Order: sequence, then structure tokens, then C-alpha cells
Amino acid sequence: MELLYQHYGKSITSLAYAETIKSCKSFDNSGFDNWLRKLTLEPRVELFWWRLSRFSIPTNEFLKFRMLGNNDLCASGCLVVENCAHVIVHCKSLIEIIGMLRTWSFNIPFFSSLKECLQQLILLSIAKLDIVKIYCTAIFLAWNRRNDVKHGNPILPILIIASNILITTTNKYPILVNWDAFLLRESETSWHPPPLGWIKINVDASLLDSNSVSIGGVVRDSKGSLLLAFGKQTLHWDINQLELEAVYSLKDFIHDWMFDCKGLIIEGDNYNVIKHLYDSVTKSKVINQISEKISFIQDFNKVIFHHTSRNCNRVADLCATLALNNSFCFYFISSPDIPRSLCCLMKKEYEDCILRLVCNNFFLFSS
Repeated sequence: MELLYQHYGKSITSLAYAETIKSCKSFDNSGFDNWLRKLTLEPRVELFWWRLSRFSIPTNEFLKFRMLGNNDLCASGCLVVENCAHVIVHCKSLIEIIGMLRTWSFNIPFFSSLKECLQQLILLSIAKLDIVKIYCTAIFLAWNRRNDVKHGNPILPILIIASNILITTTNKYPILVNWDAFLLRESETSWHPPPLGWIKINVDASLLDSNSVSIGGVVRDSKGSLLLAFGKQTLHWDINQLELEAVYSLKDFIHDWMFDCKGLIIEGDNYNVIKHLYDSVTKSKVINQISEKISFIQDFNKVIFHHTSRNCNRVADLCATLALNNSFCFYFISSPDIPRSLCCLMKKEYEDCILRLVCNNFFLFSS
């Protein structure tokens, strides 16, 4: 009865479990909490570490102790008991993530024990705070990956997780910090994502000698995630008019929630078309009248028309080519009918963005 009136904030089973691992604890809760706050981690990461410091995450060892599970081995397939020390130091998912970061020249340490890990992180936080934040975030995302494995959810590749760690720990998107300065240069060789909170729409047209014609486009956010891909058969004989039609047709595919973004970039590889659109919008501001075909852009907070190279417009070009057979509209990369060729090309461009992100982060941490 005494335990019921102590208000520990834990169940009796949790208290019993805590007692069984008391000898293993390496956290000094009062000092640890102060140190943790000074790291200025992302809130969800900080909360996770706070729970770790109290050994209150549902590891398989904990679940088996509470008779909520039959297996206490690591869900990531490590073939050892999954406890907090294993999650923080030894899990193979964590080792793979750190290994990937180390190949990118981030000197993230490996540790042999929980005690050594905590001692070294505290020391490192004095002179190398970024390294500590990366390690703490790596454990959080490795735990999320473990949960995906356990519950049968899709698993992110180690490459993507490692890059997400860099995005989270820097609290910004380094490629886009000086977006106005870097956009043209970065976009000469591969597609470049829009600034954080913006969306980018790439458009293109396909005109064959047989007079088969189609237009296509793709909408992506600042992380390179697919929001919409469309292709539409149409009739015309002039490629410039076709690409204008690709822009005009956006009004048929854009959804109201897209208007909440900070801004819209419309990008194409036809310089004459992009210049015509820019001139038309500029003129409309003077005469206070805009063509009905493109009036939908007035609902966006800001719109930029940007000319890019064909290398940066390959997904839109593929959408236009695919539409030669049938018109289509896909939302999200997981759409069951989305062509494999489109998925593969988008994945490649996404990975190229990640690699550029890594390079930018490397220079930021090195400076």
C-alpha cells in the first residue's frame, strides 16, 4: 500500500524492473537533466533521451520482464538482449548509421559500454557539441528504425537516416541557406529542392514526329518528397505552346492545401516559356490584370519562375513521355500504379540531393 501513495509516476512493475537494473544504471538524473537541456536537441530527441535516462523506453527486455513479450532479443536482429545499454551503444543499426557518417568524414566515436559512452559524451560536449548532438540524434533515429523493423513498417535506408540526422542536428537545410546564391549553380547538373516550406513544380512537354503530344509535371517539397505527378495527352504542334499549356494545366491538379506553402517555384527547361510567363506576370502587376489561364498563382504567397537545364527536368520530361500512352495523376510515391521508371528516377534525384546535403554539412561542420 505504501507504494500507491508515493506518486512515483511509474507502475509497480516498472519500479520493480528499475530495482533489478539498479546496479547497471549510469545516469545521475539531476546532473544529467541539466546537461541534456544544454545540448539544445530537437524536442522529440530530448524527450527520448530523458526517457532513456530513466530506463523507461519499451525495450524487449523490459517488455519480457512485464510479461508483455516473449522475446527479449534486439528487434534489429542483433541476437543479444535488448536493453537500454544495447540501444545506446551496441545495436547494429546504430553501428551502421555511425559507420555511414564516418565515411562522410564525421568523426563520430564508438563506445564499449554505457558508462564510457555517457562519460565521453559529457566531455565531448564541451569542445565538440555538434558531434554529441549527432550521436544523440543517431540513437533516436536508430530506435525509430528498430520500431519499424519490429512492427513490419517500411524501413528507411541507412543513407537516408544518416542524412536526416545531419538535417535534424543543424536545425536547418544547408543547401538552402543561401538559396538565391546557390540555386542557379546547383541546378546546372541535377534537380535542386526548393527552400524549406516551399514547393517546386517542374513541367515539360513531349512532341513526337507522329504528332503524338503530351504534357507532364511533378510537384515536390523541400525534402524532395513527391506530392503530385501528372501527365496529360493534348493537341498542338508547337513545343512552346505545349510547355505553356503544361503550366496552365496546373490549375486542374493543384489542391487547396498547396496554397498554404511559403512559396511556389515553377521550373522548366524552355527559356522562352519561362521568360514569357515572368514577363506576363510582371506586366499584370502594372495593369492590375492577369490572364485567367494563370490566375491561380495569385493564391500563392509568392511565385518564382525559374529556367533550368534539361538534366534538372528529367522527371517532368519522363512524366510527359509516359503520358503519350495514357493520361495519369499520382499522389505520393507509394501510389500502386506509379511506373517503376518514374520511381527509380525520383529515387536517384533524391539520393543526389542527399549527397549534396552531406557535402554542405561537411563544410559547415569543418568551418
